Amino acid sequence: MAMQTTNAPTSAARELFELTFKQPPEQVASAPGRVNIIGEHIDYTGGFVMPMAINRRTGCAVGPGEAGLLEAVSVDRPGEPVRIALSDLAPGSLKGWGAYVAGVAAGCLRGRRSPKGLRLAFASDVPVGAGLSSSAALEVSTAFAVLTLLGVEPVRRDVALLCRKAEHDYAGVPCGIMDQYISCLAEAEHALFIDCVAENHRTVPIPAEVTFIIADTGTRHELADGEYADRRASCERALAAIRKARDPYRSLRHCTMADLGAPGIDPVDRKRARHAIGECTRVLAAEQAFAARRWSQAGDLMRQSHASLRDDYDVSSPALNALADRLNATPGVHGARMTGAGFGGCVIALAHESRADEICEGLLADGAAPTAFHTRPMDGARTQT
Repeated sequence: MAMQTTNAPTSAARELFELTFKQPPEQVASAPGRVNIIGEHIDYTGGFVMPMAINRRTGCAVGPGEAGLLEAVSVDRPGEPVRIALSDLAPGSLKGWGAYVAGVAAGCLRGRRSPKGLRLAFASDVPVGAGLSSSAALEVSTAFAVLTLLGVEPVRRDVALLCRKAEHDYAGVPCGIMDQYISCLAEAEHALFIDCVAENHRTVPIPAEVTFIIADTGTRHELADGEYADRRASCERALAAIRKARDPYRSLRHCTMADLGAPGIDPVDRKRARHAIGECTRVLAAEQAFAARRWSQAGDLMRQSHASLRDDYDVSSPALNALADRLNATPGVHGARMTGAGFGGCVIALAHESRADEICEGLLADGAAPTAFHTRPMDGARTQT
C-alpha cells in the first residue's frame, strides 16, 4: 500500500536462475514500470507526454547456456518456459510473453558475436495489463542484462529504440516511444516531459509535498486485440484528411482544433484527433503547473484528460470511470484520471503526500480498488553485480 523501494524482483530473478539452470547468472539487471501523469495515447501521434518511473520493477538474470539456444523462465509464468533456437528468432516465432524476450534478444544479438547460448530468468512486481507498462519493464531489463553479458555498455536512448522495435515486430503492438523511453531514462524525483517527434526530453521536478496514488481496478486489457491499432489508424486517417485539405502537417501535434473542420474527416476519426490535439495542449499546461506548484490546476488538467479519453477517445471503462470519480471526490486528491492504454487497468491520482496512506487505506477498506499504492518518481534501468 505505502510507497516502497525493493530489490526483491532482482533477488527473485537471481534465485530462479540458479534453481532452474544450476549455475549462477553472470549479469542481473532491472527496469521500472511507469505511470503516465498526463499525455495519454499521443506518443504515437507525435505528441508530448509526461511519464515517470514507479517503485515497481522487473528483474532479469542472464548467463550463457546451451549452444544455439535461448531459454527463459519467469517466476510469474511458471508453466510457460521459453526454449527456442537463436537461429529461429524472427517475428512470429513466439507468442505471449516470450515474444517480447525474443524480440529484444534478437535486437541485442544483431550484428554481434553471440554467446554459445542465452539463459534468462525473470521476476517482477509490475502488475501485468494494468497500464503500468509491464511489457516495457520486461523488454528493457532484458536488453540491459543481455547487452551487459555481451560486454556492451547499454546506451539508454538506443535501448529504448531497440525495445520499441521489438514490441512492434515481435509482439505486434504499434506502440509509441514513451514506455521504453521512460523505463530507460527515468530520473528519481522527476517526471520526464518527452517530445515524441524529436524523441528527446527535459526533466520536470516533482516536489516532495505531492505523491502519486495508483489504484488498480482489477480489470485488464489486451493491447494486441486490435483496439490500440484501431485508435492509431483513426488518428492517421484524420491527419491524412487534414494534410490533403490544408497544410502538410508532420503530426497531429502540429494541428489546431480549427483544422478538424477540414472536409473528408470521418466523425469518429474527428473525435479521436480532437483528443490528440487537446491532450498536447494539456501536457504543455501541466508542465507549467507542476513547475509553479499549482496543484489545483494540475489536477484539473488530469480530470480534463480523463474526460477526453472517456468521451472522445473511447478507451475508458465503467470501472475506470467509477474509480476516477471516487478519487476526484476524495479530500487530499488534486485530480485523478485513467492511465495507460485503457479498457481496464489503473487510475492515477495526484495527491498531497501527507494524505497518501490514508487515501490508499480507504480504497482498500471499502473495496473500491483491489490494489492501491503510492509512489514518488524513481530511477530508470540499471545493472547490478
